[in-house]
Amino acid sequence: DIEAPKTHDLVALCRMCANIDQAFKEKTDDCAVLTLYSSITRYPNEIEMDENEAASAIEKAQAIYDFSVGMIPELNSQEQKQGPTLSM
Repeated sequence: DIEAPKTHDLVALCRMCANIDQAFKEKTDDCAVLTLYSSITRYPNEIEMDENEAASAIEKAQAIYDFSVGMIPELNSQEQKQGPTLSM
C-alpha cells in the first residue's frame, strides 16, 4: 500500500499513480491544467476563468475520474451504477 500525500497537486498524484501503472502518464497534462484551475478558484483575483474554460475543466475532471475508477476493478462496476457526474 502507498499512502498519498495531502496535496492539491494533481500532477504529483498522477505521477505517483504512473509509478504503479504507466497509463496514468496520459493524464499528466490534464492534471496540470486542473491543478492550475484549483488555484484560480481558491484565489479568484489572480486569473479569471471564463465559461468555456470551466466547461473544459469539468470535462477533464470527469475524464480523469472515470479513468481512475476504471483502473480499480472493485469500484468499476459499482461506480458505473451510481457514480457522480460533473456538470455546469
